[in-house]
Amino acid sequence: MHETLAQRVINIASKGPVEKAKLLQMLERERAVTPQAVYKALRQLNRDEVISIHKDTVSLSIIWIQKEIRRLSQVATTYQTPVYQTYFGALKPKQKFTYTFRTLRDIDTFWVNAVLVTVQSGRHAMPLVSIVPHDWFQLLRPDTDVAWDDIAKKNAHFVVLTHSTTAEKKKSTHPGIQVFERMFNVNPLKQKESVYFNILGDFIFEAHLDPKVLPAIRHAMLNDDFDAPTILATPGHYKFIVENNPAKALAIKKRVQKYFTKKLF
Repeated sequence: MHETLAQRVINIASKGPVEKAKLLQMLERERAVTPQAVYKALRQLNRDEVISIHKDTVSLSIIWIQKEIRRLSQVATTYQTPVYQTYFGALKPKQKFTYTFRTLRDIDTFWVNAVLVTVQSGRHAMPLVSIVPHDWFQLLRPDTDVAWDDIAKKNAHFVVLTHSTTAEKKKSTHPGIQVFERMFNVNPLKQKESVYFNILGDFIFEAHLDPKVLPAIRHAMLNDDFDAPTILATPGHYKFIVENNPAKALAIKKRVQKYFTKKLF
């Protein structure tokens, strides 16, 4: 999607106040734009109360920021329930939906959205239990990993890392999370390295990665010389299953309870 000059100014200013001269220099370097075009965009943004210009420093208007917060808060309030109903609200016990994807990026985008809308629906009580081979999300997908951490800052999150060694701890840290317990290098469900589980209330989220991407994930977890965009674009067959199964979800939580100090059910 093409980013307009005004949108680019807003994105740059969102990182903090910036001198007008430096902003002009950045925009001239990034795109073929004249100083006149930049000043025109700044004047319009200033008239619209999106930015404030003081002593040749451009910053976002607090009025605009607060307006955006209110707007997005309203969007979240009105949007999350219909999205949940569209996604999984109609699933009856022992029913499941199956989705297929072409790349690791595609499945991860749907995956985090699926869990988030279920959490936000308020219909499925935490804790969230994850049984995953590797915690690669922080390294390869920092944007979506923030969403996982936001869940864990408000709700308990318990993680079993089935194929990870303690050496991977250095690559996977989650500061600021209140209740977050992890167990490394145990595999209570005898799952393959390509299979990931999240259990939330009665719902089971099951992700199957293409085996071709596994060597790259292993390498990224133990080394610094990895190319995240290439790994995320790895083509293959990726499958995601959402199942409403109270008995199965409870059985899984009972299976992993011994690894954690807090009650999972």
